[in-house]
Amino acid sequence: MFGDASSKAPLGIVMDFPLRIGECTIPIDLTVLDMVDEKDVPLILGTPFLTTVGASIDFHTKKVICTMSTAKSLTLSRHQALNIVEPLPLSR
Repeated sequence: MFGDASSKAPLGIVMDFPLRIGECTIPIDLTVLDMVDEKDVPLILGTPFLTTVGASIDFHTKKVICTMSTAKSLTLSRHQALNIVEPLPLSR
């Protein structure tokens, strides 16, 4: 159910979709909804990727620290995150 009390049934789930944040790639699961002409509003549902990457949120400094493994760590400010999050193309 959405904030306006409307609801939608999902069309399906995309499993292990590769999401690139900086130089790190995280496999995430996405819930696909049929939305009416919402081309300017990105919508990702059911994505616990902050847990997957072991994220810590520092509200005082407004930063998210992600530790994907011992070799990779990423610290993002709010403004950096808006510019570097991009989905990778799907391979067919």
